[in-house]
Amino acid sequence: FVGHDGAWMHVAQAFGTPSVLLFSVAEPYTRVTRLPRTRVLERVDLPCLHCLQNRPAPRQFTPCDNGSYASVKVKTNECMNITPTSVIKALKEIL
Repeated sequence: FVGHDGAWMHVAQAFGTPSVLLFSVAEPYTRVTRLPRTRVLERVDLPCLHCLQNRPAPRQFTPCDNGSYASVKVKTNECMNITPTSVIKALKEIL
């Protein structure tokens, strides 16, 4: 499985499917079972990351506001800009 934090990620985790999981706004340690054939790729170089955890509840369906919560300006969808090269590398590690 290759995908972001969502329902299918949780299904893949439940069945122990080898997975490359893409994260940014939710800290992975709260959402992922660390299995031997699981790799988590996350952006850690942006100052606005993990804003989802900093907001008051309910926050399950809060759309990304491009860092405005932290008064940080970033490009649209930059937090999920994970390179294909890093995804392919992670796939090679688990397969």
